[in-house]
Amino acid sequence: MAIYQSMQRVRFRTSGDYEQFKLVFAGVRHHLKTLPGFLHLTWWTHPDDPTWHNEVSFWTSFEALKDWHMNTYHKHAKQWAVRTGAIMEDIIVNFELKSTCLIRVCPCCGHAEDKPYDLHQEQARLAQPCPQCGFHFPVMPETPDSFAVFKDVKPPAPATASPRQTVDA
Repeated sequence: MAIYQSMQRVRFRTSGDYEQFKLVFAGVRHHLKTLPGFLHLTWWTHPDDPTWHNEVSFWTSFEALKDWHMNTYHKHAKQWAVRTGAIMEDIIVNFELKSTCLIRVCPCCGHAEDKPYDLHQEQARLAQPCPQCGFHFPVMPETPDSFAVFKDVKPPAPATASPRQTVDA
C-alpha cells in the first residue's frame, strides 16, 4: 500500500484573514486524529515570505486523503475560505512515497546512522535514542494550534501470494 503526501502552498488575502484561518485550523487535529489513514501534518510560514504558508500531510493511502476531503469539518473550513475570500491562492501537489531514510549523527558520542524506516511508525522511530550512548534526540511535540499533528499507525500486512492450484492432466 502506497503512502501519499499532500503539499499545499497558501496565500491569504490579508493578515486578518490568516488570523481568522488560525482559529478554524486549530480544531483540525481533533478531526485528523480520528481518521484511520492520517499520519502527519505540519504547517509553517516561509522564512523569506511571511505571506506564503506551507502545509505537508502524510496519508496511508490516496483513499485516506480523499476521506479527509470528504470530512464535514474540512468541507466547512473550505466553504468558509471560499465564502469569505480569505484564501486567494492554494497550490496543491500530491506525491506517492517511494522511500524513507533517517540520517542521524549523535551530538554526544558521534555515532552515525543512515537507515531506511517505516513511515507508518515514524513517531516511534524518532523517539528512539542513540543505540550507542542513549542520547535522546529532540522530537517536536504536537501543537495545540494544529500546526504540528502526528500519529503512528499499524503498517499494512505484507501481501501474501495466493496458493497455486494445479490440475492433473
